Amino acid sequence: MTLQAYTLYDPVTKRVLGTGYSKDPDAEPDAGQAVILGTYPPDEYQIDNGVAEALVRTTGELTAIIDRARFHAKYLINLEVGQERAKYITVIPGQDGVYQQKQTEALAYQANNAIADVEIPHIVREVGITGPDKSTVAAIILGLADFWIGKSAAFEEVRLNHQALMDATTTVAEVDTALDNFRVALTAV
Repeated sequence: MTLQAYTLYDPVTKRVLGTGYSKDPDAEPDAGQAVILGTYPPDEYQIDNGVAEALVRTTGELTAIIDRARFHAKYLINLEVGQERAKYITVIPGQDGVYQQKQTEALAYQANNAIADVEIPHIVREVGITGPDKSTVAAIILGLADFWIGKSAAFEEVRLNHQALMDATTTVAEVDTALDNFRVALTAV
């Protein structure tokens, strides 16, 4: 979960009432208050003696703001795809190599079920844990590998497509919309 920065202010007097971070992006302000979402101070406002005033931005400043928003959104895309991947695989250093080795051993066993145990150590050591015999262990490993390859490809497609879509955004609002669309697509994987 990401934290959303906010500035709470009185929309009539523009007086800043507080700032902070919220875990709930849908949280509503109390009556008589308004919230500016985004970085503090928010990009669209400056705070002068406790009063939020609208800023007039140069083209260069606007470009920098949009670039910063894109950069942050791309970071979130990578982070959130990683969090989804972690629901399906063990994310610890070196584990990807273990999975690849187990797949290699399982393929070797299926090609020759008389293969020496020394050549398939992961298969041998998982007998009684993953399955009752080497054949079952090899089949389970290959089934999981096939499942993961499909999931991995789908995650990568969503990640790459939405990174590219983010590059095409021209306003902070478009960045926000593109990030929302990414999240919808990610939940469909």
